Amino acid sequence: ECTPSPREMALAAFGVQRSEWLEADGKLLRTTVKRLLPCITGKRAEIPEDIIRAAVRRASMPQTMSDFVWYNDVLCVVCAMIRFRYERRGGRMENFLNDNVDDRSVLFGRLLAVYDYMEQRAMFERDETGKVKERRTTNAKRYWNAYSSRPAKTFKTIKQNLIAYEQKLSDYDLSRFEAWTGEIMAYMDESKFTNAALSEMYLPGYYQQMEAMKAAFQKKSNVEEA
Repeated sequence: ECTPSPREMALAAFGVQRSEWLEADGKLLRTTVKRLLPCITGKRAEIPEDIIRAAVRRASMPQTMSDFVWYNDVLCVVCAMIRFRYERRGGRMENFLNDNVDDRSVLFGRLLAVYDYMEQRAMFERDETGKVKERRTTNAKRYWNAYSSRPAKTFKTIKQNLIAYEQKLSDYDLSRFEAWTGEIMAYMDESKFTNAALSEMYLPGYYQQMEAMKAAFQKKSNVEEA
């Protein structure tokens, strides 16, 4: 995971993508960086909650920016901010998914990652040079904000829209995604599968699940090429 600077944290919370990168009002940026500096230097234990909340709101709107900027400059940064707070309170991010198998927000975040990556893998089309073509927005990204507010209902919509994509996956890919889904759903009982809004913990749930899946496919690819 990334270790962002105070400026990167401020941009993740209050930045808007107008060109290639995030931009924010200069005065707001300076004020926010000034508030964050004591957290980095160790003079204050916690990142201000309003800054984390603002960054969570930005991360919950992936359609307002490019995939690259959203994943690297917002999602990764807000997850680092949550990690900073989580570890200050005694948790260990290396064990995050295992330690939070009963947290419904984490579980819903993980499911969102599985469905997002499943659709991405199904859309991997390459041109004649072998380069992956520009892909359209996944259903997970399109419905992201609704999912964070009404997860059970939106989950069903995303799942329904994925049926056509499942047919494009290889047998191996499909079996891996089904295994990951089953692993997560084993902890998702009826009391958790509701439309109550998700806490910010769904974001590291998504991020860590996504990174684990990418690593698993990369490992398989390396073995095949060896």
